[in-house]
This record gives sequence, structure tokens and C-alpha cells, in this order.
Amino acid sequence: MRVAIIHWSDELVGGQEVYVAAAAKGLASSGHELLFWHETSSQGDQRRIGLPANCDRVSAAGDVGTALAALAEWRPDVLFVNSLLDAEIGKRLLKVAPAVFFAHTYYGTCISGTKTHSWPGPPVACTRIFGRACLALYFPRRCGGRNPLTLLRHYRDQSRRLDLLSQYKCILTASEHMRREYLHHGLGEAVVRTVHYPVPAPSQRSETVRVPDYQPNHLLFLGRMDGTKGGEMLLAALPLIRSRLGRPVRLTMAGDGPERASWASAAADVTRDHPDVRIEFPGWLDSDARLDAVDKADLLVVPSLWPEPFGLVGPETGHRGLPAVAFAIGGIPEWLTDGVNGKLAPSDPPTPDGLADAAAHCLSDPLRYAQLREGARKLALRFAPETHAQALEQVLREVADAEPARSPSLGAVVPGQEA
Repeated sequence: MRVAIIHWSDELVGGQEVYVAAAAKGLASSGHELLFWHETSSQGDQRRIGLPANCDRVSAAGDVGTALAALAEWRPDVLFVNSLLDAEIGKRLLKVAPAVFFAHTYYGTCISGTKTHSWPGPPVACTRIFGRACLALYFPRRCGGRNPLTLLRHYRDQSRRLDLLSQYKCILTASEHMRREYLHHGLGEAVVRTVHYPVPAPSQRSETVRVPDYQPNHLLFLGRMDGTKGGEMLLAALPLIRSRLGRPVRLTMAGDGPERASWASAAADVTRDHPDVRIEFPGWLDSDARLDAVDKADLLVVPSLWPEPFGLVGPETGHRGLPAVAFAIGGIPEWLTDGVNGKLAPSDPPTPDGLADAAAHCLSDPLRYAQLREGARKLALRFAPETHAQALEQVLREVADAEPARSPSLGAVVPGQEA
């Protein structure tokens, strides 16, 4: 097949771009011809998405019409769209070839994209269907920022995105949770499918050995530090975990983000009041340092208060035998199974007590802890890259075969043409 991979940027921004690179690698290894088409281009020395050597790139940053014409001339059998900023460009792309869309986030189903109410109380997941009522609730429930012009712009953009999704031949999601989200918004059962993310095992083997009488007490947070990630709730749970275990505890909070200073201040309060609780903030870690932090930790804590579409960090660290605790929210229960690779804490509502109970359950019994470590390794294997590549290839081929090839002039995609 000739597969055109579509994304909003060629810059390595985060998890979506890591996935794009992994998907391209899998498709290329199966012998498919690839083209990468992107809306915007990275500036300066910013990192670009790593793609196979034989994958050409087309940028629409200078002239969308010319870029669309180049795409049509390449004659793809199918478009694999991962994310787009401009829904109008999305409409024009659909004139080139049949398309599959991977919904990595709440694309078209939430004004802010967080699917979270931040008031009253701590952030809680929103289960509403996207629509005009969201405009009335946006400020009272603190769903996002406080600029009314930004609110209206985002509402317009998300409305256009949801309308556009109905024109794709297939919508892919990384979790059944996200599949239900799009079914809830009226997309058909046959159109929306789940294809879990690929989670490769690290090439570097873990040499960490736990002796039989080892008493685990080292917790690890990995990720972006913003309000919906639950850092303050984790910090509030630490003294409770220490009390339940009856021994000192340690927390490494690795990452960065807008709440880092606030979390560091709260951490200082915790350690002042509880001297046998240690907390460190090493910042963002490169791949080697990240593996080292995972291997030194005893338990991954994912205290997210928003409905994570999947929560890739869980199976990633599971390959290293690291059990996890998290609130039972979003796509997390699809990789975290009670008693197998960790413990789910109640999420209605999420509380420090619930998180502390889950952590103490994992760490209090040495035999149980050893079983959870082994379970983490086994469950991580469910997300093998080979399994993902086969499922993705099957979907793309079905969509490509269901519609005859289009000519380069189909839809009159020429430089400067209006949609």
C-alpha cells in the first residue's frame, strides 16, 4: 500500500509524535510505501519526528494548496490521519483518498480537550455529550481558561472537528474508553475501533533484584506536572501511605510543567511535618535516566484526575516489572488490573485515602508485591508492537480496498483551490 501519514506537525512534541514514528516504522518494515504530510514545520534546531529513511515529507506550512497537490500527485491508497489543527484542511485531505483517523485525545468532544470539571472540589471527569450546553458550563465548572474569545474559538474548532470525524471511513482509539466516548457522540459501532498503542520493551535489561525480605517503599511519578495529573493528591497521600506501611517512604516526582513549583512547595510542607517522608524532583529525565529511575522505584503512581485516554506510562514501566496504582478513570483500567499488576483506587470521587489504600495494598506484603512485579511484566506484553502493526495494517488495507483509487485531479486539488 501507499500510505500517507498525516499529522499537524513534524516536530517531536510528545506522545503522539512518538506514536507516529512507531507506526511509520511498523508500516515501513512491512514493505509499505510512506509519505509524511504535516500542517506546520518545526523551527530552528527543534527535534523532528524520526521517520524511516525512505519516507518523504511534505509540509503545508508554506502553501497548503501546493502541499495538497503534491499529496494527490503521490496517489496514496489511504490516508492515516493522526491529528489536525484545521478542520478545513481535513476536509480537503478527504478529497485525495479514503482516510482513517486515530483519535489520540478528546478530539471533537470537549471544548478544552481535558474532559474535566475543575470546580467544585478537585478535578473530576466530565461525561457530557459535547454541545451548546458546554458553553454555559465552561466557566462555572472551570473546564479550561477564562478568556471568552478563546472559549468561542475552541468551541467552533471542536464542533468542526466532530463534524469532520463522521466523514472518515474508520476512527481508531487507543482504548475502549475512548471508543465509548465516540460511540456516545453518535459515531457508528462499525466505524470506531480500538487498536492499543504499541509499547516496545526497552533494549536495556533490568538488573534490579529484590531480596526476599525487601520492604518496598519507593514511589515514582513520571509525567507532565499540571493540575489534572493529581500531584497534590499524591503528596497528600504520602503521610497516609507512611502510616499504613509503618515505615519511611520515598517519592521521586520526575517531569516538569506549570505546577512544578506549587508541587515542590507542597512537598516541602509534607517533609517538614513528616521527616521520614522523602521527596525529590529531578526534572525531565532522558531515556537512560528514566530507565534508571524506574528500576530504582518500587511502585509507579499515576494519580491522574482527568480521564486519561490510555496512560502509556503504565505498560512502559510494566516492562521493567514495576507495579502501578492509579484512580480507576479513563483508559487506565485497560492496562491496570487489580491484583495482577497493581491496584486501582476509587475515582468517584478520587481521594488521598483511596490512593493511600491502593499503594499500601501493593507494598505491604512481600509475596503479593513479588507477584505484582511479575504480573506487570506479563501484562505489558499485551501491547507488543507486532500486535499493533498487524491490527493497524489490517484496518488501513480494509479502507484502501473498499474504495477505488482516485486520480490526482479528484476533488480538483490544485494549488490555491478553495475547499
